[in-house]
Amino acid sequence: ENGDRDRDKGGEGEDGEREGDEGDGDRDDEDGDGKRDGDEGDDRERGSDDEGQVTGKPGGIKTGEVGEHSAVVWWSKPEKPKNAEFFYDIQLRKRINGKPTEWKQAVETTRNEIVLKELASGTLYEVRVRAWANKKPSQWRIREEAFLTKGEPAQKEEEARIPEIAEIRADDIGSRAGAAKWKLTREMDAKVAYDVQIRTRIKGKAGEWKHEAETTNNSIFIDGLEPDTIYEIRVRPCANKKAGEWKILEEAFRTRKEKGDEDRDDEGGDGERDGDEDGD
Repeated sequence: ENGDRDRDKGGEGEDGEREGDEGDGDRDDEDGDGKRDGDEGDDRERGSDDEGQVTGKPGGIKTGEVGEHSAVVWWSKPEKPKNAEFFYDIQLRKRINGKPTEWKQAVETTRNEIVLKELASGTLYEVRVRAWANKKPSQWRIREEAFLTKGEPAQKEEEARIPEIAEIRADDIGSRAGAAKWKLTREMDAKVAYDVQIRTRIKGKAGEWKHEAETTNNSIFIDGLEPDTIYEIRVRPCANKKAGEWKILEEAFRTRKEKGDEDRDDEGGDGERDGDEDGD
C-alpha cells in the first residue's frame, strides 16, 4: 500500500508545496509519535468501541507534506466488513486560540488518501474520517491538532472573523408591536451577539435611534410601540470581540391603527384624518 500511495502522489505536486523529501521526513516523525498518529486518544468525542457497529472505524489518521494551503491526509481501511467497498466522509475544523470550531465537510472519496487544498495559512486543523459500507456508517475516527499549515494567518482570515449581516426582514404585529429577523452573510465559527436599535419616521423625518435589545438570537419581538407609526430597525453583530457594521432596514414596518381610530376614520370619510387636506 505504501508503494501505491507514493505512486498516486507522484503527479499531484503544486506550487512547490509538496516537497517529497520534506514530506517523507514529516511523515517519519509523525509515525514515531504515538500521540499524533490518531491511533490513541483521538476518539473521545464518539467513544472508541466499535462493538455493535456493522462498519468499523477507519484506522489511525496520518498527515504529511503540509504546505501553506494544502496537506496530505491518509488512513487505513476498516477491519470490517471484510472485503467491502468503502467510501469516506472527511471533515475539518480549525482550532483557534485553543478552541475548536464547528466541523465542516471537506470531501467524500473512495480513496483512503487525499490532498486537502484551499486551506488557510498559519492555521491549526483537526481531521475526522468516517467510513461507509453497504449504506452503513462507522463511528468517526478523529485526530485532534492534526497539522499546522505554514505561513502567517492571512488578513482575509482575520476579516472573516468579523460578522456581517446580509439582510433584515420585519413586519408589524398589531398596533403596538412588531417583529424582525436577520441573517449573516456567512456562517461564523464563534458565537454572535446582536445590538438592535429602532427609530420612528414621521412625515418623512427620521427620529433618533434608541436601544431596543441585545440578543444572541437572530430574531426579535418588539412591543410598546406607537400605533399607526413607521419604524426603522438597525442591527449590529458582534463576534470574536469585534463589532461588525450596522445593517439598516428603512421603513421596516408601519404599526396598525388602533380599533377606535379605524372606526373614527370610517365615520369621518376619506381624507378627513390627514388634516393637511382640510386646510387646502
